[in-house]
Amino acid sequence: MAYQFAHYETYAMHSRTNRSTARGVIAEAERVPTHSKHVTQPKAPKLLHGCMPSELLREIECDVAIAKDRTGKKKLPKDAQILLAGVVSMPLESQELLDAHAAYVRSGKKERSEALRQYQKWQKLTLAWLKQTYGDALRSVVLHYDEKQVHLHYYCANRLTGGTLNLDGLDVAGDAERSLGLGRKARNAGGAARKKVRAEALTAFQESFNQAVGLAMGWARLGPRKRRMSRADWKQEQLVAEKLASAMEQATQARDQLEASREINNDLRQWSGSKLAELQAALDRFLATGERAAPEEAQAVSAQISTLRRKLGI
Repeated sequence: MAYQFAHYETYAMHSRTNRSTARGVIAEAERVPTHSKHVTQPKAPKLLHGCMPSELLREIECDVAIAKDRTGKKKLPKDAQILLAGVVSMPLESQELLDAHAAYVRSGKKERSEALRQYQKWQKLTLAWLKQTYGDALRSVVLHYDEKQVHLHYYCANRLTGGTLNLDGLDVAGDAERSLGLGRKARNAGGAARKKVRAEALTAFQESFNQAVGLAMGWARLGPRKRRMSRADWKQEQLVAEKLASAMEQATQARDQLEASREINNDLRQWSGSKLAELQAALDRFLATGERAAPEEAQAVSAQISTLRRKLGI
């Protein structure tokens, strides 16, 4: 029984509370010993997109050093949120993935297990969704396979624009909250209104992931506890989700086969048209030179032309 997991947080270079900082989460991502004590046998992450997180951190540090606040008049506050970091996991144990990949290599990269096939599908779908969601602001994606479940971390940051640096357009919850404004109206709205718009934005975020990845993988958007479902109902819904994912995959395969067939037909039609032109030119030359000694050859060429015309529908 599987359900999706996609989550993000935002970070500053410095924190006035005990929250992690941009440096801290990136040190954990790259398995710096002081930040990976929770991992029994740390392994270096595998880079899937962009640059390594530590390289991104250096770029952000350079931008922060010269950035201004939203007014453009003051230096960027030390606790300004400048990094968005997210995690996406799949219900596959890391050891199972490692074993599946080892078996794939032993087979000469000819035989893929179901576990490896599902992992590759998840990675492809997730990276596509991340790129569509964050665009050029998606700066780094790394894979971790040294904890119980396979998961990837992604890091987003805006470029320095007009001397300012923020997470506008990336942090959907923050964008929603800022949409209330900064004046008296927003203050009067109170915490309830802010919580409401943030929750709605995060729900839309989860729905986006579900449409792009979860459905195709056969995962439910929410687990049974969140929705107060009985185990029987949860199992039934999971079965439906898996059947839907299978149907979607079959439809994708059928579409790909149809497109391939169309390409073959187009290529064949182009070849036939070219061949028809060659035969017609040959027949014209034969008749023009007055070579009547072998009429059976002219008849054979003419028959080929007629056959091709019928096949091409002309």
